Amino acid sequence: MLYRFDLATREPKKLYDYIDDAEHINHKSWQVRDLLLAVRPEKDTDKQKRDAVWYRSILEARDLITNKSLCERKLYEGQNKFSYTGQAVVLQISGWPGIRAAAKDDPVLDERMKAIDDKHDAYVLQVVDPLSGKYLGSVLIDTGKKSFEVTSSRVFGDTVFVSDSLERTIICSLSTGAQKGKLLGGMLAANPAGSRVMVLPHPAVVDLFDTATLRPLAHFSFPAGSFTPISLPMGRCKC
Repeated sequence: MLYRFDLATREPKKLYDYIDDAEHINHKSWQVRDLLLAVRPEKDTDKQKRDAVWYRSILEARDLITNKSLCERKLYEGQNKFSYTGQAVVLQISGWPGIRAAAKDDPVLDERMKAIDDKHDAYVLQVVDPLSGKYLGSVLIDTGKKSFEVTSSRVFGDTVFVSDSLERTIICSLSTGAQKGKLLGGMLAANPAGSRVMVLPHPAVVDLFDTATLRPLAHFSFPAGSFTPISLPMGRCKC
């Protein structure tokens, strides 16, 4: 069951029942901002309900308040991480089987893959509008021989912000797929247009950058022990 807490009355209000029982053993769902994202097997057979090996899955986006289905999308092998910032859903693919399958359905991605050594490891970040299901494009991240891992990704405007295991923020263009550069530090916040980003290069240090030029715009430092970094709500950086 899904409830909404009324701040005025301080009482929970039931919105609807959501299926989550033994008949749907491999169904998973998450609340992400104003969406309910659910993943289920493409064919809900007894074998796929209990089989530990990979099977083709479906990602469904539903309106959190009304439970109305907004869109569905088939997932590729290794496409098991996602993020949503209020503008678009980013679906992450790791592993060559899933990446090659995605490239067969995306001529632009297929062309970009020609520039990557197939002995390297890579990630593909596919961007989808959850309200319409429209495929907005993808970004290909070459990690070399797995010199780093992609840990998360977010989209604002035409900019894709990719966080990696080396505590960097990789800046990419969604429309061209080009990598603009890398910034030292994890991402804290970005403005809705994706033209500004705040990163945390060191403890108690925050830097603001222009994402078109990667030029630093502001630098903030705080006394040791007086600053606890907390990621701001995405899209609330008014700069």
